[in-house]
Amino acid sequence: MKITVERAKDILRGAAAKRILVVGDLMMDRFVYGSVSRISPEAPVPVVKVTHEKAMACGACNVASNLLALGGKAAMAGIVGAVANNTACSVQSPSSNLAVARRFGSTRRT
Repeated sequence: MKITVERAKDILRGAAAKRILVVGDLMMDRFVYGSVSRISPEAPVPVVKVTHEKAMACGACNVASNLLALGGKAAMAGIVGAVANNTACSVQSPSSNLAVARRFGSTRRT
């Protein structure tokens, strides 16, 4: 199916008026940055001197984040794993267009 540029613009303009429910895994990717100066003597893995860490939305959190970036409104429903410690999917938004009614922690490891 082909879509014209004008039709795509119309769809995006109309999306701002809609509230969309995103259902899925509420996840965040964590990235660790640093330098490696040696390999561990206990196992063949690099020893990293961490300089900083970064978290980015993925899974259903990424979908909700993209909806907000397009000017839409989002509500999320999903599961947060035990490792997440209730920090998963803290989508950063200056507006209040993201609704998370409840976060249910899970005892299953992620």
